[in-house]
Amino acid sequence: MTAARLAAWAFALILAVPASAMAEFNVRDYGATGNGSTDDDAIDRASGVSNVHFTGSGTIDGDGNLSTSNSPPSGAAKKAIALVECANVSLTGISIRRGGHFMALLNGCHDVMIDNLKTYYADEGVRDGINLINSWNVTVQNSRIESSDDSIVLKSDYALGHTYTSQNIRVRDTTVYSHENNALQFGSETCGSFRDIRFANITVLGGGKAGIGIVSMDGAIIEDVHYTGISLTKTTTPIFMKIGERRRCPGSPPAGRIRNIHLTDVAGVNLTAPEPSGTTGGSELTSTITGYSVTGATTLGGALRVRATNSTPVPGQPVSLYGEAESGTVTAPMRALQDPAASGGACVSVAPGNDSKSSAPSTGHATLSFDVARPGTSAAPEPGPAAAGGGPTLNRLVVVPGP
Repeated sequence: MTAARLAAWAFALILAVPASAMAEFNVRDYGATGNGSTDDDAIDRASGVSNVHFTGSGTIDGDGNLSTSNSPPSGAAKKAIALVECANVSLTGISIRRGGHFMALLNGCHDVMIDNLKTYYADEGVRDGINLINSWNVTVQNSRIESSDDSIVLKSDYALGHTYTSQNIRVRDTTVYSHENNALQFGSETCGSFRDIRFANITVLGGGKAGIGIVSMDGAIIEDVHYTGISLTKTTTPIFMKIGERRRCPGSPPAGRIRNIHLTDVAGVNLTAPEPSGTTGGSELTSTITGYSVTGATTLGGALRVRATNSTPVPGQPVSLYGEAESGTVTAPMRALQDPAASGGACVSVAPGNDSKSSAPSTGHATLSFDVARPGTSAAPEPGPAAAGGGPTLNRLVVVPGP
């Protein structure tokens, strides 16, 4: 491929990629304009057009010429494919190698079909796989998406000067592998909201961070998301959900919501980072749900087997206990508040002026008491007082607010 391929599409494009992975072609032959250095940041770029199709069996190869930096030098391109506010788009049958910061980035696009797309990992010249930003009516299927950074990620930023609701997105029958970050991810850019998202029959071969990650950092509501038939292998954290208050978007929006998340037949083995002793990923972590109001999350079927360092083996007949923190004894500065969006209609919150900036505070707890059906042991037993009537030991679960 020639240097002239760094150009902006001036009209609807139908591109038949050459069959040879190393074949060269000039995108100007297909109606492209631009000088390839001062006004473009992608190999193939289209903005505000319809009927944009990449098809064939060839490969778009950045060949080490695409930047992976967050702040690339002047004139440097950093995307293999960038489509902005385009309609009726398809990427079918092609492959992308060394795609720079983004192998395929779609912002504000709709009616998109991505079928049999392959993105390849390399030691350098690769970061994100597919970024779907502010987009809707999107299908990703029959593909293999491998990257060093996030593999398939849904975002909503303010690069367009506005947002669109990301909705009616279907990802199915696809294999995903993120060597250093998240395999299936929402965020972290989350200015606009997300709803009606489905992931089905996905094989995750690795995730340096999360296999399934959902974060709302900038006020977004992320809801009605279904994961069905997901197989996880070598992920540092199988499932991670978090709500934060970064307030990066216009208007400094408050914390958003993550709600009505469904995980059905989500299973995994060998759930450790691809390089647990190296610089990628981190030490083994449990699945984590944190934030203000993560509600309506349900799981059905499947089994997640996580190997934790220096852990006590799971007993043969584990007992599962569930409780709402606000139903226990809550001490200052924590307090129980009514919240229709929270599980059970209430939540525990810290009183204003008592936020901890660096470590958990020494005061303020929600304490729940519960009975277990049969006795058990742990690596460091901490027995509680005897239960009334000589029954099983009465234990306490203490929930301490985080920073």
